[in-house]
Amino acid sequence: MKPILMGFNGVSPLAIIFWYKPGEETPFCKTICYDEDDVIAMHNRHTTPGDFYNKLEPSVHLVDSNEPLQQVA
Repeated sequence: MKPILMGFNGVSPLAIIFWYKPGEETPFCKTICYDEDDVIAMHNRHTTPGDFYNKLEPSVHLVDSNEPLQQVA
């Protein structure tokens, strides 16, 4: 009998944003973006003074099912 997987066959993400504290080399947290609107929303939060993400440095990686993560910013 084949196992039933739950939560692993959904929509693939477009990008993953890794967030770094200034001067740190290890990501503090990450954001999964499923479409361009998600990426734009996170960019807007990053550029909004006083927002939690405004204090962090983003590294955006495009997700391609056939390629390893690609850094784009």
